[in-house]
Amino acid sequence: MCAPRLHLGVIRPRQVRLPRALLLWWSLWLLASWFLAFGWRWWIQPSIATYITASQRMMVSVMLGVTVVWPLYRLVLRPSHTPRLLPLVDWLAIFATLQVLLWPMRVPTQWSALEVMLIDLTIFAWGLFYAALIGLGTMGAGRRRRSMVMLTCILLAGAAPAVSLLSGSVDRTGESGWLHWSPVTSLWVHIGRHSIVIEAAAWWRIVVVAGAAGLAWLGLMLWPAASRPQRPTQRPPASAGAAA
Repeated sequence: MCAPRLHLGVIRPRQVRLPRALLLWWSLWLLASWFLAFGWRWWIQPSIATYITASQRMMVSVMLGVTVVWPLYRLVLRPSHTPRLLPLVDWLAIFATLQVLLWPMRVPTQWSALEVMLIDLTIFAWGLFYAALIGLGTMGAGRRRRSMVMLTCILLAGAAPAVSLLSGSVDRTGESGWLHWSPVTSLWVHIGRHSIVIEAAAWWRIVVVAGAAGLAWLGLMLWPAASRPQRPTQRPPASAGAAA
């Protein structure tokens, strides 16, 4: 007689692969943002002011991709078994790809390394906050939750510009204090100033957004496990139960 074999169940952690499809669409979005901002034709007499204006348009398009297109892409897919890890991997891949486009812009715009670092940190803080929102939306299969999270993402992007227009707080230069608190318009205002000296308020705004992102991730980590998507359990056949 053959001795019975003992099968030991090995628990393997779920792996999150690199989002190749998302990176493909993100690369196409960056390419389209570049052509829409800088145009198909080269300027005859380009100047720093021309590049600054084009950079403003490109950053608005980039942040629209982060705050609207990316959440929409993830929230329409089926629930993930790693809702906390998947959006974080998404954001790290998106942010790393963006560096290839952002840092070479120092040449035409004459940005300093500190200026690019501030833009980088602003984008990273807002993206980290949105990653937590996406994780919250993908914790369950309910359409209502996903719709509410998507609506929250859109409101965070457009609430500050809407308040600025309705309150009439936009001055002649197109600046308003409310515009600094929107991921879509904050970089547009900052790049438009093109000042050599970076204000301390710009760094403090990054700290506030990063703190909000940290609180959002803390809430996501403490979210009850019952809201995770669960696999349907298989019931034994009725014939087997009757035979027993």
